[in-house]
Amino acid sequence: MFIIGFAINAAGLKKMYDHTNWNDPYRNYTKHSLNKTIDRVYVIAPDSIDIWTGDSNFSITQGKSNMLMLQNEAFASWQITDSGLVVRLKHNAKGILAIPDIKQVVIDKISCKLTNFGLDSLQVNISKKDSKLVVLNSKINYLNASVSDQGQLCIEKENRINKLNLVLRGGVFSSGVNIREVSQTITPDSRIELWSSALQKVAQEK
Repeated sequence: MFIIGFAINAAGLKKMYDHTNWNDPYRNYTKHSLNKTIDRVYVIAPDSIDIWTGDSNFSITQGKSNMLMLQNEAFASWQITDSGLVVRLKHNAKGILAIPDIKQVVIDKISCKLTNFGLDSLQVNISKKDSKLVVLNSKINYLNASVSDQGQLCIEKENRINKLNLVLRGGVFSSGVNIREVSQTITPDSRIELWSSALQKVAQEK
């Protein structure tokens, strides 16, 4: 009986192996096709949970479909509300969201990336320590950003931002891109870090 059971189990594992697409970088993620258009996203970690601050826990990328992919789903939960998509992660859970468009991102105790978007406008709200949004390879005409309580917003140099409205209250703003038009409200306990073309512009104005 043991030999028969082992053989059946081995056959099942081989079938699963044969049907696995090893070229799919998301093969270890559970995929959820969302049944409605999502343009507002809330990514949250419970206050009682410590999440590592290295790599991003969540990525939002532009895609044709509305697809949410979760790794270690036992430590993640999500729901679609009237306000938008709410994703909660803890421990070692990670997620990727592919959507055609986005209007608002709210980050709370999570490190997140936003990549490959072309947007007329975007609103971001980042609060609390360990909350971070990194913007990559995107073109945004108008960025409205609120960063507070040691939250961080990083605009990498591969982006193009035409206008920025920045409210910085005890947060960190870093940018490697020259933004043509900036309006800002900044408290003394905030920090700004500039490099690449953003720093070149400051040097030229002095």
